Amino acid sequence: MKKRIFVICSVLLAAVLLLSAAGCGSSATPQTSGKPGQAVKTGKTLDLMTNVQAASAEGKKADTAFQDAYLKFTAALLKDSYAATSQNRNVLLSPLSVMTALAMTMNGAEGETLAELEEVLTTGEMTGSGAAFDREALNRYLYQYYKDLPSTEKSRFSFANSIWFREQDEGFKVEEAFLQKNKAFYGAEAYQAAFDAQTLNDINGWIDRKTDHLIPKMLDEISDADVMFLINALLFDAEWETAIGTNMIRKDKFHAISGNDQSVSMMTSDESLLILSDDTVGVMKPYAGDKYRFAAFLPLDETADFSQYVSALDAAKIGSLLENVTQKSISLTMPKFSVEYGTDLVDALRRMGVSHAFDDADFSGISKGDALSIGHVLHKTRLELDNAGTKAAAVTVVAMTRAAMPMPGEISAVRLDRPFVYMIIDTEQMLPVFIGTVTEIP
Repeated sequence: MKKRIFVICSVLLAAVLLLSAAGCGSSATPQTSGKPGQAVKTGKTLDLMTNVQAASAEGKKADTAFQDAYLKFTAALLKDSYAATSQNRNVLLSPLSVMTALAMTMNGAEGETLAELEEVLTTGEMTGSGAAFDREALNRYLYQYYKDLPSTEKSRFSFANSIWFREQDEGFKVEEAFLQKNKAFYGAEAYQAAFDAQTLNDINGWIDRKTDHLIPKMLDEISDADVMFLINALLFDAEWETAIGTNMIRKDKFHAISGNDQSVSMMTSDESLLILSDDTVGVMKPYAGDKYRFAAFLPLDETADFSQYVSALDAAKIGSLLENVTQKSISLTMPKFSVEYGTDLVDALRRMGVSHAFDDADFSGISKGDALSIGHVLHKTRLELDNAGTKAAAVTVVAMTRAAMPMPGEISAVRLDRPFVYMIIDTEQMLPVFIGTVTEIP
């Protein structure tokens, strides 16, 4: 059976002085040696984590507080991103990738910048009522959540993080506490480099390896305004628990949101996990070992406005749909599809309530000598789904610059032949590591 790979690569691009920073490329991991507390020179690259003592890290098991925060952030991100795009465009996001990227960045935030990021990451919006919990708790939650995400031969999950920043004549001073915390909670590597063509290749190479070559390149150039990259990569490689035979694939129609009918390859399989509420119908399809599932749902009323349906999805609704699953024999029909999506999440985060991180930021926890702010939060994703499994990739780039109706018994089949929402969830916490919409088949 052909393997399917799901990758989330979050790249946090930080720019601190009027110097350059930039891409993602290919190269071997630098060899290191040296005394504790010293940068270790390896050609044009200095490995700064080899001799950095990680801060102590204690995990915190995911509980209702974390689950609620995660789902609120997920819902807010999906609703805003979908509303901001044209109606006939598919959306694909990784809330885990974006949250991890921003959490790593938040470890260098202070004052109002920290308070805003804490509140938005834990409530999905700025209400003035404060965060559900602080960054220390979020670090502990994410640390434990990553540890608890299962990984098997047929359903493999892995992650990696690294920090790259520019070498300067007088030396760019990154606070050791910032490096210690990101090493402790996220296992981050850290390298100081010339930010030249070789650095571009080195960073691209790191991303290429960590994503099993699904994302060979993130950025094309190094900007004079950027000096730091924080990179997070997630890899998910899974097969369906029960593969769909090629004899169960045939041409059929998908009713696109534009009103046009598309001729696509539709797959049919027998499933047993029905999602049903007063306005929603859907299904869960397990991956091998049932540690992860594909979940998809759509309005029960075929005439319902899909955009209004998405805008009504909140944390409580998503959580309820994922938790209230009925055991019932059903026939699933869904399309083979691939999705590519790219956006800058700065406007979405602004609408969710983040402002100081962009306009009047305090990231003195990263570097006390330079005024930093977030310039861009670029998110790019790709997903392919067929009869063998799922293959997906995502990259998040945070650029930091100088301040500037029927009952269950009546449902016998689910047809995903019109716009629908889908997720990849872990079955222990029932949280989406990936979420998207399909409104047309590319």
